[in-house]
Amino acid sequence: MSNSKRLYIVRHGQTAYNTKRIVQGRKIDADLNENGQKQASLLFDAYKKFPFDKLYVTSLKRTHQTAKGFIDAGLDYEIMPEFDEMNYGDYEGNSIDDHTIDGMTVQDISDEWEKGNFECFPKNGEQLMDVLRREAEGLEKIMKNENERSVMVCMHSRSIRVFLCLLLDMDFDQMKNYAPKNTGVTTIEYNEYTGEFKLIEFNNVDHLGGDPELTHLPQKPGAELEVAEKKNAEEDDLGFRKFKLNKQLYNACDDQGYTSPTPIQEKAIPLVLAGNDLFGIAQTGTGKTAAYLLPLLFKAKYAQGNDPRVLILVPTRELSIQVGKEVEKLGKYTGLRHAVVYGGIGPKTQIEEVEKGIDILIGTPGRVMDIYSRGKLKTKQIKYMVLDEADRIMDMGFMPQIRQMLEIIPRKRQNLLFSATMPDIVVRLSEEFLEFPTRVEITPQATTAEMVDQYVYEVPNFRTKLNLLEYLLNEDDELSRIIVFVKKKDHANGIFKYLERKIEGEVRVIHANKGQNARINSIEAFKEGNVRVLVATDVAARGLDVSMVSHVVNFDVPVMYEDYVHRVGRTGRANNEGTALTFCNKAEKYHLKKIEKLIKKDIPELDLPLDIEIAETPKDEAKEMAMEIDIQKRKEDPTFQGAFHEKKKNKDKVDKKRRLKNKASIDKQRASGKVSAYIGSGKKKK
Repeated sequence: MSNSKRLYIVRHGQTAYNTKRIVQGRKIDADLNENGQKQASLLFDAYKKFPFDKLYVTSLKRTHQTAKGFIDAGLDYEIMPEFDEMNYGDYEGNSIDDHTIDGMTVQDISDEWEKGNFECFPKNGEQLMDVLRREAEGLEKIMKNENERSVMVCMHSRSIRVFLCLLLDMDFDQMKNYAPKNTGVTTIEYNEYTGEFKLIEFNNVDHLGGDPELTHLPQKPGAELEVAEKKNAEEDDLGFRKFKLNKQLYNACDDQGYTSPTPIQEKAIPLVLAGNDLFGIAQTGTGKTAAYLLPLLFKAKYAQGNDPRVLILVPTRELSIQVGKEVEKLGKYTGLRHAVVYGGIGPKTQIEEVEKGIDILIGTPGRVMDIYSRGKLKTKQIKYMVLDEADRIMDMGFMPQIRQMLEIIPRKRQNLLFSATMPDIVVRLSEEFLEFPTRVEITPQATTAEMVDQYVYEVPNFRTKLNLLEYLLNEDDELSRIIVFVKKKDHANGIFKYLERKIEGEVRVIHANKGQNARINSIEAFKEGNVRVLVATDVAARGLDVSMVSHVVNFDVPVMYEDYVHRVGRTGRANNEGTALTFCNKAEKYHLKKIEKLIKKDIPELDLPLDIEIAETPKDEAKEMAMEIDIQKRKEDPTFQGAFHEKKKNKDKVDKKRRLKNKASIDKQRASGKVSAYIGSGKKKK
C-alpha cells in the first residue's frame, strides 16, 4: 500500500448568490443556478473515471448538487457538517460590498483576519478559530480510515481557504492567495511516513472556462507575470518569511535579531520542511542548531499529548543545555514543551520534567536510555530524530546507546545528522539509519570558519607556553574574552591556578571532573562577560555557543584533528571576527601538519615575542617529546627502530668509515716499506 493519501478539494458550483455578490453563509441553503449545474456536469465528466475511494460533502445542498454525478454513479459518500460554510450572522443575505454593521463590511472583517486579528467576527456569527476547530475534527475523521487513499471533498470557498491554512500550516494572511473558483479542484497529498501535507496543485479554473461574474474577478492581462516578478524582487527581503513558517517563529526570530538565514539554514530548512532525511555539514558557528530547530518547531506546531514527538541527541551536558535554551528562545510563542536530560546529576528532577508531558526531548544518549530503562519515557510518538555533533557522539562511545535507541523508536520518522565534520565512522552510521538522505555541505567537511584568523607559535616546552600565554594576556588588550583549550584535566587545573595569580580579570576552568553546577555557572558567567578567560578541555566546551569570543588559544595541539575545527569554531561566531592561536612544540609539529592537511590550509607562524623568557626544557619533558617523535616516525615508517637504534646505527657508520680509512693508510705505508708487513695485517710472525 502507498504511504501517501490524496485529498481532492472542490469548491461547490455557482449559485445566484455568487453572481449577485450576496453574502451566502451557513444559514442560507441555496441551490446551484444554471451555470452551477453545468459546472457540476463538466466536473463529473472530467473525473468520472478517476478511482475515488470516498466522497465527503457538507450538510448544505449546493455541495450535494455539485457532486450529484458521483453520488448517482454509486460513489460512497458521507455528509461532513464540520466542513460547512461559516456562519456570517447578520450579514447573510446582504450585499458583500455595501452592507455594513458597526461600520464594517464582510470584506473588512476578512481583511482583519488576514492581519491576524481573530477577535473580529461577524455580529451574531461565527469566529474564524471556531471554523478551524471543527474543520480539524472533520479532518481527523477522514484520516482515521487508512483504506481511503483518494478522497474528494466538496465544500465552500471560505471553508477551503481555512482548511488549506490548517493542512499547510499557513498563516491566515495567505488565505487570499487560495480563493478557488467554482468547481476548481485543489490537490493535497498526505505523506504517512513523515506526517506532512503537501500542496500538489492549486487549480483556480472552473469547468466553464471563466467566471467573470464571481466574487473573485479575473486579473487584467499580464497581471500574473507582474505579480511573479514582484514576488521574485521581494524574495531577498523576506528573510525567514520565505520559508513560510508561522508568525510565532517569525516573532521569535525577530526577538533574537535573526534577519537573514545563514547558508546552512537557507539549504537545510526547506529540505527538513519537505520531510527529507538530512546529512548536514557546516562549520561550527554557522547556525546549524536553528537550521533544524526552526522547521521542527514548525512541524511540531503546538503542545499535544504527554509523550515527546521530537528527540534531539547531543554528546555533552553543556551542548544539551545550550540546545535547550535555543528551543526556549525560538519556541517561546508556540507553547511547545521541552525537557533537557543529561548525566552528572541524579535523574529524579529530569524524570519529573518528562512525566509532566513534553513535545521535545533534548539529551545525551546515556541519560535518555537511562530514563527509558526506568520505564519513565515513552517513545512511540517520536516522529523526528536529530543527532547533533554526530562525530563527537561517535568519538565518545555512544554507538551502543544509539543502536538501542533505534530499536525502541518508530521506524517511520524523519532523521537529521548535523556536524562540522563527517569522518568515516559517521558516514557508516548515517548509512544505518538515514533513508535516502539529502547531503547538505556548505563548505568541505572540517573547514574552519572564514571569520577566524589562525596563527601558530613554535614554543619549545610547557613552561615557555605558560610564559607566552601570560605575556599575551597581559600585553594585548584585544584578548578580552578567551577560551584556552588543553588536552588534560590536570594541565587545565594547573594553567587555571597559574593565570589566577598572573593576569587581570576573572579566570574559570571547566572539565569532566568539575561538578555540574560549577560547570554551568562558569559557562554562564563567561557568556555574560564576567569571566575573561575560560580554561577548558575539549569535551567540556563542545557546543559552547558564545558569540563574542575574541580569541581561542590551543595550548596543546589536539591529536583528534577534528577537534581543532571545533576549538577554532568557538570564535568567529554569528558573523563576528575572531583569532585562533596555537602553541606548538617540536613533538606536536607532526599533528599540526595533519591538521593543515585536514583543513586544506597552511597556518602562518608568528615569531615569539622578544620579551618572553625561553625556559630550559626539563629532562623528563624532553624525553617524553623524544618518545612521542619516535612513535610518530614509526607510524610513517614501520621499519623505524627508535632514537637509540638510530644513534647506534649512525655510530656504526662512523666506526666503519674510520676503520676503512685506517686500513687504507696502513696499506699505503706497508707498500712503501715504512712499516712491517705484519703490522695491521692480522698475520703472525713465524
